[in-house]
This record gives sequence, structure tokens and C-alpha cells, in this order.
Amino acid sequence: MNDEIQHNYEFDRLLEAVLYEPEKVPAIVSEDRSILEVENCCNETVLHWLAIENQVAGIVLLRGLGARISPWAIAHAIEVGSLDAVILMLELGGEPELEVYKNYLDNPFWELTQQQKRLFRSYFKQYGYEI
Repeated sequence: MNDEIQHNYEFDRLLEAVLYEPEKVPAIVSEDRSILEVENCCNETVLHWLAIENQVAGIVLLRGLGARISPWAIAHAIEVGSLDAVILMLELGGEPELEVYKNYLDNPFWELTQQQKRLFRSYFKQYGYEI
């Protein structure tokens, strides 16, 4: 199996387990911890994908097993307005890229409402970050 097919398989395997059989995830991760960092064709780990989709239970599960929260997972969750995921990732120790986030919040292309922007800024401030 070539590397791309193997990575896609591993990504899909973990994602499906998180979404449909979360009780199996600890065993999957204990078999090979590197599965937590496998990326899909969009360079997203499973945790990153879950952040974009605002799937907080999956984020909690994977973070508890040692998955890393990338600054881009937070950024892309902001882009789509996944407030719950952003808040959770900050609570779980995600390290933000503040300049990137400022650009996202100020960019009219992403079409965040004023209320969403205010909430994002408020939660970042609560965790000690000014954006």
C-alpha cells in the first residue's frame, strides 16, 4: 500500500471510530500513537477535522489520548464559526496564533457575524489573549 493510501486509511479509520465507536479509540491509539498525527488530503489531523465540524466530544476524546491541538485547527474552527470547538481547544491548552486570528476576525470574506466576532474576542480574552 503506498503512503498516501495508507495515510487516508488511517485517517478514516480513526475518524470513523471517534464518530461511531468511541469506545474503540483508546485501543486504536495504543496500537500506534502516530495515528493521532496522520493527515487527510487537506493536511488536517482527525482532531483538526473535528474542530472544523464543531465535534467537541471527539476533540475531548482525542486530546485526552494525547492528540496535539494545532494553531491551524483553532484558526479553521474560527473561519467556520465553530465557537464551541474554539473555546474547548483554548480550555484544553491549544496555543493560538493571534495575528492569524486577528486577520480572520477582521476579514469580511469569512462572514462571521458581529456577535460571533465579539464572542471569539471575549473568550480569547478570558484565556489571556487579546485579539
